[in-house]
Amino acid sequence: MSHVHVREFASSDVDGVLELYLSEDTWFEDIGVSKEYILECSRRQDFKFIVAEEENRLIGFIGFLFFTNVGRCEVGPIVVSRKKRNEGVGRLLVSEALKFLAGKGMKRAVVRIKAANPSATSFFMKCGFAFEAYLRHYTSQGEDVVQLVIYFPVT
Repeated sequence: MSHVHVREFASSDVDGVLELYLSEDTWFEDIGVSKEYILECSRRQDFKFIVAEEENRLIGFIGFLFFTNVGRCEVGPIVVSRKKRNEGVGRLLVSEALKFLAGKGMKRAVVRIKAANPSATSFFMKCGFAFEAYLRHYTSQGEDVVQLVIYFPVT
């Protein structure tokens, strides 16, 4: 992972982010993500993408929505290329996101994960998140969700 570079999203990253996003089998909600949607999100003042690249190729990204007026944020989506998983890229993305959010004065961040995805729950708990709630029939498809939380400052 020594050659992995993490930085803020640029509009030229849209194809790579979409490719990574579409490489996943399932998502929290199927909202019809497109290039236009990604660019629209990236222009919002309350949303940020951070990307990870290696040898000028995107290998991961994380997005997060933050509300500076109340000090809360929601983390997700996050994707790491299947070939680069378990190499620390995801943790690096989460770490960079949390640093950014701390700098914005956030008090807490949540991530919601389908209950049927225990590996994602385990990943975020290893990143410092803790169980907060089990939400029944939460998604548009009626799936249960686990909500994890982390409080700032992150230690």
